[in-house]
Amino acid sequence: MTEIGYSCEEVPDEAAWFEKAYPDPAYREEVITKWVQLEKEAVLKGESFVMSRARVTCKSNAERWYLIKSSIIDNIRIVAFVDLNNELSLQESLIQTGHNKDRLLSILSHDLRGPITNLFTISALATTGDLTSDEFTCMTQLIQKQSFQVLELLDTTLNWARSNYSGFRMEKTTIDLEQLVNRIFAIYRNICESKQLKTSVKFGAFRNIEADAEIMTVVLRNLISNAIKFTPPKGSVEIVTAKNEIIIRDSGIGMSKNTISDIFNKTSASRKGTNDELGLGMGLNLVLDLVKLVPCDLEIESKPSEGTVMKLKFNG
Repeated sequence: MTEIGYSCEEVPDEAAWFEKAYPDPAYREEVITKWVQLEKEAVLKGESFVMSRARVTCKSNAERWYLIKSSIIDNIRIVAFVDLNNELSLQESLIQTGHNKDRLLSILSHDLRGPITNLFTISALATTGDLTSDEFTCMTQLIQKQSFQVLELLDTTLNWARSNYSGFRMEKTTIDLEQLVNRIFAIYRNICESKQLKTSVKFGAFRNIEADAEIMTVVLRNLISNAIKFTPPKGSVEIVTAKNEIIIRDSGIGMSKNTISDIFNKTSASRKGTNDELGLGMGLNLVLDLVKLVPCDLEIESKPSEGTVMKLKFNG
């Protein structure tokens, strides 16, 4: 038990071991069920040992993979642990890298190709010279809208790729949150005006934090963009602070409990905004990854047709 860290006093029996080594009840039940089944199969085969792979939580709270071998000799159970962590962690990493690669290729081949194709078509029509002045103005506005959406999608895609491959380099600095939020709102000024949204930024005593400026910009930009995207014309988007929280409140279309659950499980699908704004379905996935680095927690309160409240709760 030296490597895993528990003393004999801490795990005096099998029940105590399972509780310490597998603190998650669901996973513990899975391990126990599998072990019982393997023991039954060993008895039927006339074997005196059982082997299984499991993810063990050590005393340090680190999780490591082991091949666990158990034999009974003279009514004494002897258990051996073979460290498989490096091998299995590498396999998991390679599998996740494959999933990330497939996801990125899907985005680049589908979600970004569509808007860029639209831009090409619109610009081709605009250069024919057969358009009236009003039609040309309309085309120009469409090009501006599509260009902004493509840039936003590309920015999210690249940041998502960085978080899943090379990672972000943390560089903490003092951030004026009110100033940062106002800069982000300036990026979306034209969209807010076109949707006639009422926007408000009210920061109290909590306005400065020590964090990585780039990460906080990505997090807040995604949350504010979503609030704007899913708020109908003449709605409102408000940013306030309370104690150690940044609260982003909108009067948008809201979400069901299932949708919120899908977001935290990272299984949510992309949705179009109230003005057909495009979405990748990965913006909040990126946020969930990055808030761990700040560190802070994301909470979501929402009901369909009743708007959404997103809270960033900072630790400490």
